[in-house]
Amino acid sequence: NAAAAVGEAMALAAAGEGGKASLGSTGLRCVAKACLQRYRVASSEIFHVLERNLSHNAVMEKGGLDEVYLDVTSMVDAELRSLGEGHNGQASEALVDLAQKAVQCSVLEGGVQVDLEHEGDRRLVVAAMIAKRLRDAVRNDPACGYTCSAGVAANKLLAKIGSARNKPAQQTLVLPRAVNGLMQGISLGKIKGLGGKLGIALQELCGTEGKAGDVQQAPWEVLLRAAGTVERAQWVFNIVRGIDDEAVKPKGLIKSLNSCKSFGATSNRNEITKWLGVLSDELAERCVEDEWEHRRRPKSLVLHYRKVRNPERSIRCTMPLPPQGAGRGEAALAQVIFGAATTLFKRCSDPLPCTRLALAATDFHTAPVEGASAITSFFAPAQASNAHRALPQSPHHPHSSPHVASTSKAPPMHPQNAKNTAHPRTPPANLQQQQQQQ
Repeated sequence: NAAAAVGEAMALAAAGEGGKASLGSTGLRCVAKACLQRYRVASSEIFHVLERNLSHNAVMEKGGLDEVYLDVTSMVDAELRSLGEGHNGQASEALVDLAQKAVQCSVLEGGVQVDLEHEGDRRLVVAAMIAKRLRDAVRNDPACGYTCSAGVAANKLLAKIGSARNKPAQQTLVLPRAVNGLMQGISLGKIKGLGGKLGIALQELCGTEGKAGDVQQAPWEVLLRAAGTVERAQWVFNIVRGIDDEAVKPKGLIKSLNSCKSFGATSNRNEITKWLGVLSDELAERCVEDEWEHRRRPKSLVLHYRKVRNPERSIRCTMPLPPQGAGRGEAALAQVIFGAATTLFKRCSDPLPCTRLALAATDFHTAPVEGASAITSFFAPAQASNAHRALPQSPHHPHSSPHVASTSKAPPMHPQNAKNTAHPRTPPANLQQQQQQQ
């Protein structure tokens, strides 16, 4: 239980050397699309390293491309047993030595010092050393080499806040006696669940500057009025004090693969066609790699579109597959996705002027392991081998993957990061021919 006195949670955020291109200029955004594939591959490598270095049924929950929550309670239990008990209830020499190392490799939130007479402190210093080992494993792994920041605390909320305190390559240890001081200055927008309407209502009713410490002073009646129900008011009361009972939970694979692009309003169908080609190419790459790693295939293709001053709408069809003899590789799949996407757009009701397009592959089912019907059969042998090597496999099963799901907004990466990397993708061959004719 990550929220209990015996629970330890940590949040790790990875940073790395990003690409040199930037989408900061309006001109570049108009002709190129950011590509996160490099960072998805790096994220996969990091999670595989973490999996290999976790033990005793520790729990891992993906929080984004560059963030993960870990409940290492079971690992702490095992390590405390191995460290042994000291005399007369005192900490053993081994635990004292470990605590000194934990202090040396951590930033102590609020300057609060470790007191090994407190069970919570003993457990958290062990968790801090586990965090250090995991960060070192990611840094030293030949496939990774990334630095990580980390927050070590008794629950997910405090661990996440701690992980952002000393980026990009340090860890923050939040001891129980540091929690009150930490939460006093935290903005409501930094707390999951208080960044929207509820946070605004609390700020207005409490007459505060939007700090958790201000909401701590609010009367119960004000909390109830802002939250609407007793249950939500109780949750607000607890969360602004750093009390969080949300468990770290392993979750299943993502339910859809997406490729999207926002742009200035346009009624130019040639421009729409261009972006559909770019999105088709990216989605095809993701579908092929996803099938290699997870042995599943989408049954549906969804086109999302947004017209100026209108909500986003969508239209779908069965996910197409390249016919036999159409060629091999991602290009063949991109070709049929592009054809289906252009047909879907023609069926859209009054979509222009358009400001956003997105393609999604969804409704997954188990893919054939072998044979001509598998997407992977469209690889040439050498291509298939290279693709397989690009995605490291879990040690537990040749086709397994971390139990992960995106559940919270990840903190920013290194300034030169995935979100700022432009990688214009090559449209399918038929789209190139159309553009040349135009």
